[in-house]
Amino acid sequence: RRPIVLAGALEPLAIGAQNEDDIDVQREAASCLQALSLNEENKITVSEGEILVDIVNLCESGDVMVCRQATSAIANLSENEVTHDKLLGGWGASFLADAIDVNTDDAALMREVSRCICNLSANYDTHDTICSSGCCEALGKAASLGESLAARYASLAVMNLATQIDNHSAIMPSGVVEALVDLAGGEPRPWVVLDTDGNVVRDPVEEEETDEENPYQKKITEGMLYDSLGYDRDARRYAALALGNLAINEKNHPQL
Repeated sequence: RRPIVLAGALEPLAIGAQNEDDIDVQREAASCLQALSLNEENKITVSEGEILVDIVNLCESGDVMVCRQATSAIANLSENEVTHDKLLGGWGASFLADAIDVNTDDAALMREVSRCICNLSANYDTHDTICSSGCCEALGKAASLGESLAARYASLAVMNLATQIDNHSAIMPSGVVEALVDLAGGEPRPWVVLDTDGNVVRDPVEEEETDEENPYQKKITEGMLYDSLGYDRDARRYAALALGNLAINEKNHPQL
């Protein structure tokens, strides 16, 4: 991936990204930029180049495939804190919230947007921009979607943001609190442990002696359980921690 960038690939990819007359070309450009942004050295090169503007513009595309790949590229870049000023410079974080507003039903897009906001939220310097750009509302939608990794990233992002009391005024009215309560509480249910790619690492139901009549076992057999809201144990833990951070502020107690 690094040799491709060093060979000058970003310039033709920028041309492809700007080609609004051919959506297939934009899809290919966004997909390639997403892959190239996985390389650590490329993260710096892309974030400091003019191509970053094109990627942000692709995040605002009405085509869900373009938008999904572009937001994934931004999320990859955000894994390096050095890029944060560049990613938010000049336009803030509203393009991330807008991407969710346009494509609310796309689980993969929700996951990438919440992953990006989560990465950014680990840096205190980004909090003002995140909280003033509609991202708290976006995190609420991601946490409520029913996609395990989207819920995990959204909960962790709110947990990070809630460490600063000044951010609570943006978090509390955004609708994300209700989503966190649903993740942190609810009826007793079996939990699985997922890795960062959403793969099952440990299945507590299969580790124990199971009953064929157990409805949970039936769901697991049908492959339904792991896509259900809240079955990622980490999502539940982060949601509880986020609520705990919000509870530090007594003004939040009535709503909590």
